[in-house]
Amino acid sequence: MGRTSRNRKKKKMKNRILSLSTEDSFFNFVKWLLSEGWRPACKLKMSSFPETERGLMAKERIAPNTVIVRIPAHLLISVKCVSESLLGHILKECDAYFSVQQVLALFLIWEKHIGMHSFWRLYISTLPQKYTSPLFANERDLDKLPNFIKERISELRSGVEKLYKSVPNFIGGKICHHCKKYLFNIFTPDEFKWAWFTVNSRSVYISPEKNFPHDLKLTDANSLILAPFLDMFNHSDDAKVIASFNSNSNNYEIVSLVKYNCYDEVFVNYGDHSNLKLYLEYGFVLNENKNDIIFFNKCDFNVETFACTIDDYTKKFNYLITKNFFRDLYCTSEGFSWNMYVLCYVFSPSFAFNEIATKKIYSGTFDTNDWNNISKLGKILLKNKLIEYQQYFYELDKYVNENNCNESILIGCYLLKAYIDILKDCLVKFDSQCKI
Repeated sequence: MGRTSRNRKKKKMKNRILSLSTEDSFFNFVKWLLSEGWRPACKLKMSSFPETERGLMAKERIAPNTVIVRIPAHLLISVKCVSESLLGHILKECDAYFSVQQVLALFLIWEKHIGMHSFWRLYISTLPQKYTSPLFANERDLDKLPNFIKERISELRSGVEKLYKSVPNFIGGKICHHCKKYLFNIFTPDEFKWAWFTVNSRSVYISPEKNFPHDLKLTDANSLILAPFLDMFNHSDDAKVIASFNSNSNNYEIVSLVKYNCYDEVFVNYGDHSNLKLYLEYGFVLNENKNDIIFFNKCDFNVETFACTIDDYTKKFNYLITKNFFRDLYCTSEGFSWNMYVLCYVFSPSFAFNEIATKKIYSGTFDTNDWNNISKLGKILLKNKLIEYQQYFYELDKYVNENNCNESILIGCYLLKAYIDILKDCLVKFDSQCKI
């Protein structure tokens, strides 16, 4: 590509990116950070991108192993920060233990409530008031999602509700000194759910050994903090970073191990999360997620699929369970897990209950005929799964188009579309993978 072509591409990219650096809440937030001694580690600009919407854009080339953000210790929201606040005194009066997420979530509710009196008010003003996780969707909309997604949402909701149940016990009849309201009218279930999700999706790991001392009673390791500004970075599974607290500089730092060109969006990596986890706990999915897998369960393996007798079916299933192969049954865009190949082999005409077959399984020395049989059965399982997910997608997409539903349900469509793409990719690559 010539220089003119590259320049045109850069200009086009610049025109597609809308700067948000003058957005009032963000502008005031950055001014506050600067007044508190924070300084940019590299030249970044808040912008709107076509795929990720709001994110941070590089205003210069960023080389690998560059610190992309530093947050001073006094601008980190930690358990220590909470313990030294008025809320901390209330928590210490209780004869109770709290999880780190509980403590940080309650602190966000408290600081949000006291408004202009809060040191953190300009940070809180940048936080979304609504999230696109299905955790916040109504029951009518949620009912349209496939069962395997609904089950995970139910688990997540139960976990949050369990954390909240202990809250009324310690706030009791206490009153807020700022507004004279009862605390149970401030720490409501909806506010707690918002705060829990904020902490869960925006907190970062810090080694308990490097975290700050406090005097609150915790049920788990003190390994989470909120780092204002750091949560402006979006997630990419291609991003490679090192995040840690630097005791020498007294800053929380993130080092990017990959380069960025000017006008690129700069990403961090939240972890090796599947799209289902991202959907549930962050409210978005990636177009192509390297960490995505599609699980198969016993419902996917019936007598008709394997064209065998019930006795043979039962005997082979018991064999897989006894040998510990009836687990980790999944596919990715690259193909089957090993246990899926074993399952297909066991239910194929090639298999016999003898030492030769067992040796083939443990050594992976299937012959051409074995692989052909594995391929035939594997493609049947993949096509059945594809039909199942296409039906899920069709029904959900139809519902979204005909109803004014929560945005999280639309993102659920994107999740199913991503799964369909994985199954299609797996089918394409399956033949080549099932050859010696």
